[in-house]
Amino acid sequence: EYIPGDGIFFSGKREYKKGITVYDALDEICKESDILMDSRYTPIYETYYVAGIGNLYEFDCGSMSGWKYSVNGVTPGVGSSRYTIKQGDKVVFFYDYE
Repeated sequence: EYIPGDGIFFSGKREYKKGITVYDALDEICKESDILMDSRYTPIYETYYVAGIGNLYEFDCGSMSGWKYSVNGVTPGVGSSRYTIKQGDKVVFFYDYE
């Protein structure tokens, strides 16, 4: 009941100021679109961890499930608050449940 039928909470093109991170962009979109986002700062990795978006949380669909992101089709391997968006980047947050 919390997840849109097509599974997409937000889709669209946006422009951001220089230096914004993937996490900043997600936070901004969630606030503007009234989408619940739950995150916490993890000092050991010096980044924010996104635990839930739109009432879908890590581990809701299994012990390895949770939110990830990709930039231009590649999963960067660093936390979203450590990845700075560049002009033309296509950013996707997705729920992985494998």
